[in-house]
This record gives sequence, structure tokens and C-alpha cells, in this order.
Amino acid sequence: MLIIGLDTATLTLSLALVERDDTGGDRVLDHREIPPPTPHSSLLPSELDAMFQHTGRSIDALGAIVVGLGPGSFTGLRVGLATTRAIALARQIPLVGASSLKAMAHAAIAKSAQGALLVPVLDARKGEVYGGFFRVSATGLDVVSAEFVMPPAQLAERLRTEFAESDVRVFGPGRAAYPVLHALPALTSATTEPTPEAASLIASVQVLPPYSREAILALEPHYVRPSDLEWKLSHPQA
Repeated sequence: MLIIGLDTATLTLSLALVERDDTGGDRVLDHREIPPPTPHSSLLPSELDAMFQHTGRSIDALGAIVVGLGPGSFTGLRVGLATTRAIALARQIPLVGASSLKAMAHAAIAKSAQGALLVPVLDARKGEVYGGFFRVSATGLDVVSAEFVMPPAQLAERLRTEFAESDVRVFGPGRAAYPVLHALPALTSATTEPTPEAASLIASVQVLPPYSREAILALEPHYVRPSDLEWKLSHPQA
């Protein structure tokens, strides 16, 4: 089965075209990471078409789509979901939403020891980071707690007090954005912090559901915190 993966949680657009066999094994046919400044909405149509042309595969063979639901850029997440929703509905194929943070953690398993606490972080702006806690286990990856948004200093303190005995690895654009996180153990010695990868997004979804128009229409981005407008409406006196 051919599967498209797409993540727009950050300013870097990530796309992948993967072939999954009957045993659940994935073979990446094409994987693209396109950094800013070009907006996702301008890149998506041509890049999706280019993936099929480059691999010699037909969109008629597409069996499913996996889209990153964030947390991340509100505009980026809406663009990614709207694009994949339109394709899935038009072709009547499943659309699955997955965590962009979990995809980052999934990509880091091979670089981590069993028992390590993986903490992918994205820059949430406003002096905060989006993040999640994931534990590397014998079966892959365990979710330790719900994804969150908080000031980086609060995250550093939480890691110090709650996970002092853990083999912690903090990584992602959020780490690069805030100096208070620079002293925390990193994933690797690389200077470039990883962003959510579409191929890892697909790999994090082992079970693909049947096509359901209702389920596709019900999908929503995982914003974690309210939008600026929602916050203002809920705080009229602020």
C-alpha cells in the first residue's frame, strides 16, 4: 500500500511517500524536508505531484494518508489538514492524524538506549515550548504523559524534580530557541535540531483504519493551547 505522510507543524514542510507491505514494514520511496521561508500552501501541490513523478508511482495507487496534527503552528496545521482532508475525501481513502511530537520521538529511538526519556520540544512562541515525554521501551515507545505547553524554565525544573533518575534527551527547535534548555542532555552532538519527519509520522501509525468520511471530517489539529482569539474571548477583562 502507498501512504503519503505530511507534517506542517513547524516552518519546515516534511513530506514522505512510503510503501507498506503486508507485514507492516515500511519502505520510504521519497522523503522531502523543505525549510522556510516559502509558505506550506504554496509548496504542497507541486511537491506532492513531484513525489509521484520522481518515484514513478500513480496517485491512483494511494491507499492512505497520515497527517501531523501538531502541536505547532496554527496556520501550518490548518493548511496540512485541509490539504490531506481534500485528497482523502476525493479519493475515498483513510486519513489518519498523528502527533508531530511522537513522530520526533519515534525517529529518535534508534539513537537512544532502552529506558531513555525522550523530550521533543517545538517553539510555541510567547516564551513557551510544546513538548511531550516518551520512554523508549522494548516494544518501541511509551507515552509517559500528555503533551504540554509551558515556559522552558518550568520544563527544565520539571525534568530536574520529576525525572532526575532518567536518561533524559531534550531535542527539537524548542531546545535551540531557548538558552535555558541548552544545558540539558541532547539527543546527539549535531548542531541542527530535528523537526517532525513525515516518514516517522507514518511509522508511528501501525494500524490504518478503513475509510470513513465522518472520521475524516472530525479530525482537528492538536493545538494544546487556545488560539489568540480564543484566549481573548475567554479573558474579556485582560
